[in-house]
Amino acid sequence: RQPVSGGNAAGFIHDLSFSVGGASIDPQDLNLAAQGLAGYNGAFLGIAPSGSVETLRLMYSFTAEASYRITPWLALGLAVDYIRGSNASFVSYVGATSTDTFQARPSARITPVRAIVRFYPGSGIYFRGSLGYYTAKAGYFYRFNQADSWQQWSGSATGHCFGAEVGAGGDWPISRGMALFAEAGFRMARVGGLTGSDLLTDSTGQSIATSGPLWYFTKQGADSRDYAMLFIRSSKPAEAGVVDARRAELNLSGTMFKAGIRIRF
Repeated sequence: RQPVSGGNAAGFIHDLSFSVGGASIDPQDLNLAAQGLAGYNGAFLGIAPSGSVETLRLMYSFTAEASYRITPWLALGLAVDYIRGSNASFVSYVGATSTDTFQARPSARITPVRAIVRFYPGSGIYFRGSLGYYTAKAGYFYRFNQADSWQQWSGSATGHCFGAEVGAGGDWPISRGMALFAEAGFRMARVGGLTGSDLLTDSTGQSIATSGPLWYFTKQGADSRDYAMLFIRSSKPAEAGVVDARRAELNLSGTMFKAGIRIRF
């Protein structure tokens, strides 16, 4: 089946699309730091953590897209996505007289604005390519509870980058002016230079706000092993035990799948 022409004089079709779906990313710095801090606390206590810190992988997405069919086989468009996800974990350190706990929740939010080209070779199948400007936010939440005290860190940092997507999909008309569609693809983007703010609170009533870059580094624990960490600091981490401090990155590359409705005018 060839794409159906619209009713205007030029035979062009205008499309407005809305879709929901899932996406994957691979934010290694966020994930390694959450796991590393759980291990660092265990080394401090001298107790191996019970349980594991889960990694952030899957996200949910919403997309709105407007496109202009310049021929029955070619469409140009503009899309805005909202992609978000988090993964909370809870581990415990069981001692002889008490049980301490650690909570971690890495999170990410991506809002790209993308220019799109869709090519329809026939039979309702299409191939899509896009270039976009990505705004990304990396977030972390850590809470360490001991028998008579607790500490909590909450931070988020934002950065920007350019990225690209490729994909393929299909349209299934349900009326003259409406179609269902589904597509799958792959995203290629990586953002660095993230900056933001962190809030440290604890059981003594202390509250310390910090603004600056998001840093990834390793720090030596009480067992002389190095553990990954990620925090917002006003300057490059350089305290005792810190090794290989660098600006954190958020790898946005991954797969995506979405399905939705396309309205044709």
